[in-house]
Amino acid sequence: MTVTNHSLSFSIPARLEDVHLIGRSINPIIDRLGFDRVGSYHVELSLVEAANNIITHAYQGQNDQWIEFSLKVTGAELICTFIDQGASYNYFEDIDMSVRKTTDISNLAHDRLGGTIICTVMDQVFFETREGANHTTLIKQLPDKNDGD
Repeated sequence: MTVTNHSLSFSIPARLEDVHLIGRSINPIIDRLGFDRVGSYHVELSLVEAANNIITHAYQGQNDQWIEFSLKVTGAELICTFIDQGASYNYFEDIDMSVRKTTDISNLAHDRLGGTIICTVMDQVFFETREGANHTTLIKQLPDKNDGD
């Protein structure tokens, strides 16, 4: 089944114990987009990692904050956006993109591991602060029907 031009938006509390809500909410959608099991897992991992980074770095563990999340499926790509009101922290900055194809994570900086995972899995990653809010956008090309991922 092909899913195109759909969207989903919701907010979750900015608590690490609630990040699984993103995975549970988007997993059935991602599964229907043509990714194989590993591809679906990688996309879900990237989205959960982005939320973890917001909680850890932007909100610095403050439990009374919220993360806005939206997912949009167009004809060719999956666009996921996170909006938070925390400290501006671009955790993609200074990531060595030459590590995108590495399978040896032992040499990756611990504080950049999540961002590296996200940049490795997603096709495009954008971060900007505007109107007092941080906007993190992750884009993944949908698999070709013949590819599986």
